Amino acid sequence: MTLANQDNNLIIESLMKIIERYSSDETNVIKSIKPDFINKIEKLLTQKNITLAISGESASGKSTFVESIQDYISFLQEFSEDNILTIISGDNYFNDISKEIKQYGSFNALIDSGYNPDAPESFQLDLMREDIANLKNGIDIKIPQYKVNGTGISVPKAIEKKSSDINIVEGICVLYDKVHDLFDIKIYIDVDEDIRKERYLSRAKQRNQSLEEVKEQWEIVNKSAIKYIRPTKKHADIVINGSIEIRQLKNFASDLLSTVASFKRQKSSDIFSREFALKND
Repeated sequence: MTLANQDNNLIIESLMKIIERYSSDETNVIKSIKPDFINKIEKLLTQKNITLAISGESASGKSTFVESIQDYISFLQEFSEDNILTIISGDNYFNDISKEIKQYGSFNALIDSGYNPDAPESFQLDLMREDIANLKNGIDIKIPQYKVNGTGISVPKAIEKKSSDINIVEGICVLYDKVHDLFDIKIYIDVDEDIRKERYLSRAKQRNQSLEEVKEQWEIVNKSAIKYIRPTKKHADIVINGSIEIRQLKNFASDLLSTVASFKRQKSSDIFSREFALKND
């Protein structure tokens, strides 16, 4: 058996142990996983970077999972001069609807007229596709910035984002048909509807919204999720349980990333050694 085959077997064995551990009834982190997930990661280790999509319905725990990854990567970044992680919010790709809001008088009035912010046509998906392709090719980008102040303004090329070892795009739109195929790994955070509703209502209380108003909003949000977001779960390589404790999410993220990072560094070192040997042969 060659050293390369031994390394590959070690990668597969290590990843299988992680998946078994976090698929168990005790941890209950992984809800489902596609059969080719491990082989897909193994192939990605020789790429310059890895691009992840993290999706899920509103109040599913997408941001919490991304924060778990960010916490771990921040630790690694202290020991590296390279750009290890770039995070992009898919919400920044909302279309500019400032004219429509002015026409109808408010964002809520626009919603009442039939506008659905969760629909694929509400996003600049062609631009997102172009930006993701550039990141994958090692090209830094400037993404739009959507103002979440009720004005509906989208400022083009407002935020600089570097192409990093790991590029993450998070949001409800990242597994829509126009863009999902560009991502190397696709993750969906899944949560029972009653838990999502409880979280949604809790967030609204923090914003001092009336309970009646929030319940009406929830019905709209949930119907949109059922129609537009939930069907995209079929594109996910792995479905994560967003109902579990944050500690378990962080443990899973750090175990998976530390394993991938370790083998990726080893692969890069092996490739460099082979190239150096060929040049000096």
